[in-house]
Amino acid sequence: MIAAGGDYRVPIPAVPRDLSVARESSYSLRVSWRRIDDATAGYDLQRATGAADFRFLVHRANPVHDYTNTGLASDTTYRYRVRACNDSGCSRYSNARSGTTAEFSLLAVPNPPVITSVIAVFQLNIKWTNVPGATAGYVLARSTSAAGVYAAIARPGQNVTTYADNGLAGNTTYYYKVKACDKSGCSAYSAFQSASTPNTLNPSAPVLALAAAKP
Repeated sequence: MIAAGGDYRVPIPAVPRDLSVARESSYSLRVSWRRIDDATAGYDLQRATGAADFRFLVHRANPVHDYTNTGLASDTTYRYRVRACNDSGCSRYSNARSGTTAEFSLLAVPNPPVITSVIAVFQLNIKWTNVPGATAGYVLARSTSAAGVYAAIARPGQNVTTYADNGLAGNTTYYYKVKACDKSGCSAYSAFQSASTPNTLNPSAPVLALAAAKP
């Protein structure tokens, strides 16, 4: 493009295409669009709710061409549109696309897990109650002290209510908690349950008794 005075100007970017809105949870939506190479000044994203007017939401620097919008209300529809910009200006806004956050679901907290058996020295078998609606399964966490930091060790799927925790240290007490999850999130963790693995020391060596040889 030749501007007044004969100076060359880069053309304004094309309108972004393929805008999409994907549900992530009861409080977030992910918005994405096709990247435009000459959008050197990035993108302006707007949002609207219901019949309200669009308002500026966020600016994304090129080459980023997506945005996860968090802190939203559950079970609510939001509309988005985006434009591309460079030093010459900005395109018009794209056609709007909408997405709806998930309905909030408060799952029941599972009962404390039960250690059903101790297998040799290195494994504890754990079981918990099934929670209706736990469509995303469970998170099982473990610690080596009741009030310590619990780290997630397994994410069993829906209707899976057992786990074999192996590779453990001998003569050690382990503490377990479990929580149930669906597409909106997870319940609080259950109360803890604990069990100890046996001692790893080898048993005493047998005593060999020798009988006197008969003459």
